[in-house]
Amino acid sequence: MTIHSKLHGIVFCFVAAVRAAAQDFDYVIVGGGASGALVAAKLSANPSVRVAILEAGFLVENNAAIVPALFGSFIGNPDLDWGFTSTPQDHLNGRQLGLPRGKALGGTAAVNGMYFVRGSTAEYDAWEKLGNPGWNWNTINEHIKSIESFTPAPPEIAQEFGSEDAGHGTQGPINVTFSNYYAPNSVIPAFRKTMQSLGVAGNKAASAGSNLGVYEVPTAVDHTNRTRSYVVNGFLEPNKNRQNLVINTGALVTNINFASGSPLLATGVQYIQNNVTKILKVKPSGKVILAAGTYQTPKILQLSGIGNATLLKSLNIEARNNLPGVGQNLQDHVGVLGVWEINPAVGQSYDAILTNATFATEQWASYLANRTGVYASVPGSTVVFMPYSAFIPPARLTQLKADLDQELKAFKGTPYETQLALQRQILDDESVPQVELVMTTQVQSALVTPELGKSYLSIAANVVRPFSRGSVYPSSTDPTARPAINLNYLGIHHGKPLQLAFLVPLIQNRMSDFQILKEAFSFVLNNVTKTAPFSDILTVLREPSNTTDAGISQYIIDNIFSVWHPCGSSSMLPISQNGVVDSKLKVYGTKNVHVVDAGLIPLELSTHTMATVYGNAAFAAELISI
Repeated sequence: MTIHSKLHGIVFCFVAAVRAAAQDFDYVIVGGGASGALVAAKLSANPSVRVAILEAGFLVENNAAIVPALFGSFIGNPDLDWGFTSTPQDHLNGRQLGLPRGKALGGTAAVNGMYFVRGSTAEYDAWEKLGNPGWNWNTINEHIKSIESFTPAPPEIAQEFGSEDAGHGTQGPINVTFSNYYAPNSVIPAFRKTMQSLGVAGNKAASAGSNLGVYEVPTAVDHTNRTRSYVVNGFLEPNKNRQNLVINTGALVTNINFASGSPLLATGVQYIQNNVTKILKVKPSGKVILAAGTYQTPKILQLSGIGNATLLKSLNIEARNNLPGVGQNLQDHVGVLGVWEINPAVGQSYDAILTNATFATEQWASYLANRTGVYASVPGSTVVFMPYSAFIPPARLTQLKADLDQELKAFKGTPYETQLALQRQILDDESVPQVELVMTTQVQSALVTPELGKSYLSIAANVVRPFSRGSVYPSSTDPTARPAINLNYLGIHHGKPLQLAFLVPLIQNRMSDFQILKEAFSFVLNNVTKTAPFSDILTVLREPSNTTDAGISQYIIDNIFSVWHPCGSSSMLPISQNGVVDSKLKVYGTKNVHVVDAGLIPLELSTHTMATVYGNAAFAAELISI
């Protein structure tokens, strides 16, 4: 299948490496993903400054980038996926998990599921309470709105499927709208009715500061041509003729160069392109902006001599700035899912494009002709966000909170004490979700192979405000080597002194996150899928096959996955709380190095992070501009 897109015609005439090296830059941006490319577009609007992006990937020129239903096809493709894996996870019996991230101009925003959603007011306000003036719901939401151009769903779709339409921006370059394909059409209304009968109401204003409830999420899709709307076609393409903006693709950054003295002054950025090591220089008055992502930015800082001195010494790296928080406080949403067969008479699920060649051809033709059908929309945009009390009985919840409080005592006197105390406080706020359910009419498990003539449905339960904390560090001094990423899924980091932190567990028991995930998944298995009218649609539970208490526990350990929302590894926090950057996003101990990617987020949000990363970047551009 091929599709012609205006994206294929983009010619970034300013990518020439020769011209890139001709002068020093006011801004050198490491990473051309959602945050880096947006910041570059904002800063280069000033014609008196020179801006450069160094991006390891390339412009994506195939269907994976622009056709909504094909977003998952990038996984495992070395041209588009960094192919990160976790370290063996102590609480998952040593499993190593795949951690897909987009390796392309546009970053993960070029290949992800396109959900354009916000968290709750209290979650953003918590960032300010942690010592970051100005970083609150009002500020971040206004910046999200500034880059969003929202198109409501048609009334008939909104009424039938529960689309929300409040709190959006309407004048920005990122187009946002709803699915226009919901087959089998009876599934979502039945799911919503069941959730409401279980006490979870619909939400028609989930982008206005309260994301609780069941609803259809808006996605970053252009409603005029049903293609992905993202930072490349929204911010870079319209500005491709700016003479002061240079984009170097295929440029893998290895480290930052510094002048002698303290605080550290970055003089340039070293990178590898076409197997040749090069340097892009920054003016003495200029700035280096790290936007390499939650996993890569800490690695670059550490390879540059900024990080925990003990760790750096063990890697034979000169510690130029002892900053222990670099690579710490890593957080991610974690989930597990089940798969059901649904009555074929209800209609075909998305999987039919994999099992029925005739259907796939018809749907592709429909997409090319009029932008309708399976390929025109993200396969599954039905979500539920809930507090613990929505699915855990009161007595059980009281016990779980007591257990958590006991665990958190171990953090007293550590850099995590303030952060986790605030997170524990938010847990009691019934307006803030703690768990997400995602329902999609397709198989999303490798354990089930779709069969011709059968229709399927998957429901994922995700812990979205985890208490687990992990770490990310260089695995060696080889800048091309993947970092050692320990998400510490289902564990609790007790803040013990660092040794070789990427090898040391720093964990005790499977406690809070595991118990909550098990409660949420059991709620799906025993309540959601066994309550009419939703239960009337389902026929066979395919996975998990063992639904005993022990069977569910083992299934979770064997099948848990990342929900692709890592953050926190370069946290915007005071140094006393293992912070890496201040509220102006400058790395402590430096004069001119800043971080703008998701790693700056100090406390994980209860929602998908792309819209927030865009909003943070828009705010960052204002804070960093000279």
